[in-house]
Amino acid sequence: MATDFQDIFSDLTSPQNRGVEINMPTFDPARDLHAQVIVAYIIMQQMQRQEKRKEALGYAFFIGQLIETMTTTLAQRTACRNLLTKYYATVVERVSYIFRRWGTDQITRTKKLNFQMIRDLRLSEYQSLL
Repeated sequence: MATDFQDIFSDLTSPQNRGVEINMPTFDPARDLHAQVIVAYIIMQQMQRQEKRKEALGYAFFIGQLIETMTTTLAQRTACRNLLTKYYATVVERVSYIFRRWGTDQITRTKKLNFQMIRDLRLSEYQSLL
């Protein structure tokens, strides 16, 4: 696990631009929040299956931001989190907080960072990234 943490930290501190752009989805106030979470979740899973790691990270960040910023009550937040599996709910939350700290531009600079690495971080390692 220590090497995963070192790889993650290296990815997050990399100043090198990889020349790859990802289209970050945006919130549509005209659409239902739950519907947006579900659609983004499905697309994120498709990106994972297609091995489009950076795009999947972008959608994970988007879902995390939807849940964190567009819900007004704990009940709404819980309802949105319950649309995801426990694994993805954890990953989405962690990706959201990590890239809120490091900036979404850093997603395109990553070389190795993936959902499994983020999920497997020990709590102390995760907290040190924030």
